[in-house]
Amino acid sequence: MLISTNAPAILIELAFITNDDDMRKLLNNKQKVISAIVRAVTGTEVPGSAGKKKIVTGGMSLVAINEILKCSWKKGFGHRFGF
Repeated sequence: MLISTNAPAILIELAFITNDDDMRKLLNNKQKVISAIVRAVTGTEVPGSAGKKKIVTGGMSLVAINEILKCSWKKGFGHRFGF
């Protein structure tokens, strides 16, 4: 949920997972899903999406994630994340 955000933001709900088959479909098509989101948001193709599929993760360091979580907790948002 996006509540009281001060930055431009979008919420993308990828799936309603109720069973193992739903999860398998999402996981087996994750590159297609990611490419579709990039196309929808930026209007461009994902480089290399026509060839071998590759997912790159780790856009933020653990230190940065920890700082974000600490700030969220201090502002009272921690309960929304389940901690």
